[in-house]
Amino acid sequence: MLSLRPFALAFLAPAITLVAGCSGSAIGTPVADLSSAAPDLTAPVDLAFVVDLTVPPDLYQVSDLVSLADLSTKIFFSGHTFSNTAPPQAAVTLPPVGNGNYPNVPPGDAQLVVNVTIGPLYSTYVPNGPAFGATQFKLLCDAGTDLGQATQLELVYDFNGDGTSVRTEIYKLFPTDPVPGWEAYTDANGLWSQKGGFANFAGGTLTARLWKTFQPKAAYSSAYQEGTSYLLLPYR
Repeated sequence: MLSLRPFALAFLAPAITLVAGCSGSAIGTPVADLSSAAPDLTAPVDLAFVVDLTVPPDLYQVSDLVSLADLSTKIFFSGHTFSNTAPPQAAVTLPPVGNGNYPNVPPGDAQLVVNVTIGPLYSTYVPNGPAFGATQFKLLCDAGTDLGQATQLELVYDFNGDGTSVRTEIYKLFPTDPVPGWEAYTDANGLWSQKGGFANFAGGTLTARLWKTFQPKAAYSSAYQEGTSYLLLPYR
């Protein structure tokens, strides 16, 4: 539960309508209207708000308010970083891995891995949110008509940004079918391994590492789609 201090509500105009959506937008269904009565500034308000996780907590701006149920933060794959809003849809090709196979272990050659990083992050871990304290994701993948392909994801949480407090998660590989069209690789596929616990971000970074698991033929390619692929983090 997030309790806003009374001064935080002073940023709100009397007639503002609360909407669920991305910062600065009017997308979503109104969930409350403060125009009928002045807010009670003496009591905490049970609302969670979308914030830019790259801003230190004491610099948060109350821009968009969402329902109490939304205690997670969604960030979208956008090039080699993440965005709070969905970028235009585009296919990102994963590098070929030569004659090697890399199930459950990222390739040692950094050129064979796509790294997507955001930071520095300042955010509080929410163990009892809708994600039950775990990260959720949806990654749209496609290997066209190629057989024997798979994509794998590793998440690296560097909470302080100095490597002293790190959590890593490797999710089970996702085999793609030989039919053109996007397929959803999600956290429901399950974890292969994890190391370290969750913690609050204090100027840290989050990196998603993606690679092709198999390379049966040099010409075979795999891709993921940015613009619709995202992480849902147990942070606020």
